[in-house]
Amino acid sequence: IETTGLKVGSKILSIAFAKDKHNGIAFKTDDLAHLKRFFEIYRGKKVFHNATFDVKHIIYNCFMKHPNDTFGMLHGLDTMCDKLEDTKIIAYLATNNTQGNELGLKPLSHEYTGNYGVNVENLTEVTDEILEYNLKDTLATAYVYEKYWPILLQDNQLDIYENIMMPSIKTIIQMELIGMPVDMIQVDKVRAELEELKTASIETIYTNPHVKQAEHELKLLKLIDINSKLKVKQHGMEAVSDFVFNPGSGKHLQHLFYSSLKLPVIDTTDSKQPAVGAATIAKLIHHTNDDSVKELLQAFIDLNKVSKILSTFIPALEGSTYRDNWHYLQGNFNMGGTLSGRMSSNSPNLQNLPSGSTYGKLIKSCFKAPKGWLMVGADYQALEDKVNTVLTKDPNKVKVWVEGYDAHCFRAYYYFKDQMPDIEDTVESINSIKEKYEKLRGLSKAPSFALQYGGQYFTLMNNCGFDEATAKAIEANYHKMYAVSDQWVADKIAIAERQGYIDTAFGLRIRTPIVGKSILNTSKTPFQASAEARSVGNAISGQSYGLLTNRAMNAIMDKVWNSQYRTDILPIAMIHDAVYFIVRDDVRVIEWLNDNLIKEMQWQELPELQHPEVKLGAELDLFPSWNKPITLPNGVNQSEIRSIVKKAITKTK
Repeated sequence: IETTGLKVGSKILSIAFAKDKHNGIAFKTDDLAHLKRFFEIYRGKKVFHNATFDVKHIIYNCFMKHPNDTFGMLHGLDTMCDKLEDTKIIAYLATNNTQGNELGLKPLSHEYTGNYGVNVENLTEVTDEILEYNLKDTLATAYVYEKYWPILLQDNQLDIYENIMMPSIKTIIQMELIGMPVDMIQVDKVRAELEELKTASIETIYTNPHVKQAEHELKLLKLIDINSKLKVKQHGMEAVSDFVFNPGSGKHLQHLFYSSLKLPVIDTTDSKQPAVGAATIAKLIHHTNDDSVKELLQAFIDLNKVSKILSTFIPALEGSTYRDNWHYLQGNFNMGGTLSGRMSSNSPNLQNLPSGSTYGKLIKSCFKAPKGWLMVGADYQALEDKVNTVLTKDPNKVKVWVEGYDAHCFRAYYYFKDQMPDIEDTVESINSIKEKYEKLRGLSKAPSFALQYGGQYFTLMNNCGFDEATAKAIEANYHKMYAVSDQWVADKIAIAERQGYIDTAFGLRIRTPIVGKSILNTSKTPFQASAEARSVGNAISGQSYGLLTNRAMNAIMDKVWNSQYRTDILPIAMIHDAVYFIVRDDVRVIEWLNDNLIKEMQWQELPELQHPEVKLGAELDLFPSWNKPITLPNGVNQSEIRSIVKKAITKTK
């Protein structure tokens, strides 16, 4: 289809159909009722490229009488998602590899269609040129299907395509049609609070003595430059009196960090200049013991965070769709956007939503269901860690889940044992590190995360500020602690090296074009091969099992669509390992969802995930607003739910 825009609510201007890559037709969509009727009576296969876009707009325009027409939306979903195929997903499964792949229709079909693009932004009318463009899109889709479907079958990707990917498309379409509920009054308050935090960060920066010193130095450099261009007369400091330090200037930050403060250059840009980005500043704070410098760097970190939120999430929230006296953020969720199969999103990228911090809580406070509804969600409990444990069967990882160790205390004991002479190798003693050696427990978190994802001792030096000896000791102890896991990953990468690919969660294939031609772990190992091995190791060790989130959401929605609650439970988002809904504010609905959703999130029937003691699971949260969860234990009845909610509300007051 061609539409007047990309957002839900845009009108359909034209549609094209093709029976194969050579033959098709395109026409204006003047009669949407006839278009709807066609899809209702048509029983054949429907092939789209990026079906979530086209099908979403067809349902909205042809099946829904108004934006809140849930019955029309469900009828449209049942009709349009029957025998649905998506060449974007097909191409993803046929080409997914560590070096990246192109999933756009035009690049995928270029060898057949050539360059045929025209400007279709902000369309208002249909011309012959637009109809030709629309038709070529459809013919290109037929070509891509013909080319990549046999590869999908040959590479044993049919099962994940039919049972994970395509069911997810139906769920995504409903999520995008509904959107996440937004309290616009709270958005205004949060914007004002964020602006105050931004102002405070800037004030901290400008009043810091190190910035004043750097500003003076930069003034002198500017004055020298001015005078160097003069033959006789030389200017004094009055010539640069209006010069001020600019926190947004890369050159000013480079001078401040590396010339004035003498901080180490730990990252460089593509042009080999000292880096000053947000990620680098977050590392630099670990490379000084001067409290005034730490305060300054923290101000820059805070400024970067708040500025990003003000420039991305707040405008997205302010642009939310208004319907039925409430606002809804209707972003996009994408399958096939990551190597591991995990969901990605855009407009805005909800996967990058700040969490746990002051900023995360502020943004989350903006999400609230309208009157008569509740926002609810469930987040897997340490999904990646548990999956990694059952996959590798590493005894030290099993200990954490079976014997009750605090994971951070357990790792801190391995890293800093010599600094904790009174701690013994028992559950009770090691868990006491949380109170006795809180700082060491905190220090263990960042290196564990870095090493888990393929980092090395120099990563710890750069990211955490450890000296070389300490970093090497932590790295050695980490690999000693998880020797079984390391061997498991090495064995999997060896398989990829031999066959040029590795199959991960639900059979998702990750092709390894460089590892398959390289000899790893030698002095001749190419840098790209090592990087590819790390990517593969991360994906097979747990990341790809984020697809369990899709499986759980698809399973619960299948139950919802076939239940009496199909208009009372509406999916709104999948973010990382969590699923979210808006539901009727009815205790019967909540009890039903709590019982059925948690069962799906406890599912671990894949052969490699079965374990007698380490079990997957989650708990349902009710959100008066997203930053204030009320957690329900598994299996509670209606009376218990009422009591839990009443106590939580009373405590809040």
